[in-house]
This record gives sequence, C-alpha cells and structure tokens, in this order.
Amino acid sequence: MKKVGYVLTAFPVLSETFVGTEIRAMEQLGHSVVPIAFEPSSEPVQNKDLRFLDETYYVSDIGLIDVLANCPLKLGQLKDAIGFSKKQTSVRFRSLMWQALKVAAIAKKQGCQHLHAHFALSSAATAIVAAKLLNISVSFVGHGFDVYVEPYDLALKLESADFVIAVCNQMKQDFERLGKANSVKLMHCGIDLNAFPLTNSQAFVNRLLFVGRLVDKKGIHYLLQALSLMDRTSLPQIDIVGDGPLRKQLEQEIERRGLNECVHLLGSKDADWLKANAGEYGGLVAPFCEATNGDKDTGPLVIKEAMALGLPVISTDFMGVKEIIDEHTGWKVEASNSIELAEAMTQWQLLDTETRKSMIVAARQRVERLFTSAETTKILSNAINQVSYELSH
Repeated sequence: MKKVGYVLTAFPVLSETFVGTEIRAMEQLGHSVVPIAFEPSSEPVQNKDLRFLDETYYVSDIGLIDVLANCPLKLGQLKDAIGFSKKQTSVRFRSLMWQALKVAAIAKKQGCQHLHAHFALSSAATAIVAAKLLNISVSFVGHGFDVYVEPYDLALKLESADFVIAVCNQMKQDFERLGKANSVKLMHCGIDLNAFPLTNSQAFVNRLLFVGRLVDKKGIHYLLQALSLMDRTSLPQIDIVGDGPLRKQLEQEIERRGLNECVHLLGSKDADWLKANAGEYGGLVAPFCEATNGDKDTGPLVIKEAMALGLPVISTDFMGVKEIIDEHTGWKVEASNSIELAEAMTQWQLLDTETRKSMIVAARQRVERLFTSAETTKILSNAINQVSYELSH
C-alpha cells in the first residue's frame, strides 16, 4: 500500500472530522498517511483527533534549508510545476511555488508516493504543483463551497490531477462536464460505524433534532416556516444544535412566529453529544437547500450518523441527500418547500409502531451497507494504487 501525503489547509479541524475518519480508515487498509497542513488549526480538537497534533507536518515550519535538502529540482519536473503555476489564477505564482516546494520537501523526506488534497482550493493547487516537482501521482476531493461558490481554476485542476473524488453523483456529473470523465471517482464520505451505536429506543418521541451550522444552506428558515403551517396543538419539539451567523436572525424569527415553546437553540455541542443524546429524539430534520451564494451541502455526514444511530430522517431531495435516504429510512421533500416539509413531519408523527421500528432498523442497515468509512475509503485506496502502478510502468 502506498504512503500518502494528505495536503490540508489547517489540521486537525473541529468541524472537519471526516478527514481524520478517512485517514484512520486508510491506515486500516494498510496505507501510511502523512498529514501535511499549511498551518495548525485555531479550533479545539476532537478527542479522537488529538494524535494528529503531534503527527502533522506544518508547511509554516519549513524553511529554505529544508527545501534545498529534500526537494530535488529536476529540470523537466520543475518546468511542469512552473507551467501549472502560471496557468492557474487563484494563487500568486511565487507564493504557490514556494508553498509547493515546502510541501514537496516534507513529502520527499517522509517518503510519500502520492499526494491527496481535501478541498479544490489552494490545497489542491499546492498538491498538484508539489506532485509535479516530485513526479508522483496526485488527487483531490471536492466538498461544496470549493466547487460551487469558489471554483477557482477547477477545470485546470481536474485536468492536472491523476484522479479526483466527487462525494455525490451530482458533483461527479459536474466534474465530468468540466474535465476528464474517466478520472472522476464517486466516493461518499463515510462514517466510523463503531462511533455511532444503534440506539434501542423505539417508542415514539415527539421531538426532532437539527444539527448543523446556522447558515443559509441548512434550510432552517424553511423549517420554521413549516412549523408555522402545522397543527399548533401537536407541534413537535425541535432542538437545534449548532451555532453560526444566522443565530440572531433565527432567534427573532422564532419569536415572531410564536415558536418559543417548541424550538430550542442549544448552541454548539461536541462530536460525542449526538451519540449520547440520540435516544431522546424521534428523528432528525435536515432541510438542506442551496444558499443564496450558491453554497451546497453535498453529502452531509450528520444524516449518515443519525441513520446509524437509528433515527429516521426528514430531509430534502437535494445533492447527495437523495443518495443517502430511501423510502425505508426517511422522507425526501423538495428543497426550500415548507409545505412539503410540514407534511413530512406530520407523516412522521403519524407513523405506526411497526413502521417506526422497521425504519430504525433499515436506517442502520443502509449505513452499514453503503456509508462506512471502512468501505468507502477502499475507492480512494484502489485509485491511488492504480495510478501509482501506471506511473511506475
């Protein structure tokens, strides 16, 4: 199994647990992984990611002596790296080359045979240039904002990488329209199933959970609209876990709509909170939609985590969500449609006991079958080994 350098903007990051989960799964498959980040994160760190504080190599720590000692500057490879750096427009040429030289120095010293970047932004550009300097293979994965809000030089990056990862079918199709279709791999972000045990509570609880940042693309405004359309005598309790720029606006809307008795803003919670409290809820509500700036949630982990815990999900037929939920595990309504969302919550309330129990089991089984990191990461591993084999022959 090839030794892989992960190129990241900041790491470890509290809100990007999927990176640590993926690295651990790659290690379970037999890969050695070297995290390479531009800088340490200023956020708190999840307990399970604490090890990365000591294992991550930071570009900001690398100087000229390190570059000269570890980065071989062969003419052909340097020419290719300069060519890409001049074609791209999102990072200053000198800055990109210097950052890439430092990444290449780390990767060379640590024996990396492939570079893989998360997000199609400067991390992907830097990984591509560093890989050209070292004449090794390179890939990156798109997530959402980097693809649909700030798609800087995306076509060039798709053309220059050995392969790219799309986290949902819609993104895969969008990538294929821009670049080499046969180099695009579909790989859903997986979860560590052991971290999310099935909850045993099967009795109806008229309480729904929302988990996520308080931003446009989470669709919370449509959730409040939907609650206003429902029968006031049987409104579900809604606990909103998360924080963000819309908090004050949401507090005002909750007050204006008279929903104070049923909607509760709980603020941010750590990653273990959902696991510890899932049994208090009858389901997850996640009305994802497209934000006004074009941002999208492409394959939300919270839905997979909730399903693994046995929570039926009420969400939207949007981006990767449509591939996660089926009719046996929840509801998919039209995005930004408060009427359909209200109807789905009412249907959830009216479920008979047997159907509710079968949904809990089906949700868990669907995640076990399709969305564990142990399985999804095999796609990345196989692609890395394949391109490395092709380069060596």
